[in-house]
Amino acid sequence: MKRIALLFAAFVAGVVVGQSQLVVPHAAWAIGSPVGHNFKDEAKPISTAEAGRIETYLRRVFGNSAIRLDRQPPEADVYLGKQFLGLVYPDETDGERAFYFEMAILAADLDPGTASGSSR
Repeated sequence: MKRIALLFAAFVAGVVVGQSQLVVPHAAWAIGSPVGHNFKDEAKPISTAEAGRIETYLRRVFGNSAIRLDRQPPEADVYLGKQFLGLVYPDETDGERAFYFEMAILAADLDPGTASGSSR
């Protein structure tokens, strides 16, 4: 009887531990991505008209007319002159369309002695 009680306790402990572990979807491993979110599969690509509106918005927000978008459906590359800055991804959640701007800053680009940036 003791043996059955111990086996039962071990089984229950195993089930509790197994269910308490959080499983994170592979798509959430990307930096800055909401858990389980995959922009490319859920939203239609950025249109030419949307790219123009986003470009105008970024120029106004950053106060720089040299910012430009280069559509690479489904997303768009963002440049400052010839310098690659980041990406804009489309998103559609609950019937609303939004755009996410993602910019990576490399440690090498932070050193004032190194040449500024790499191009994409």
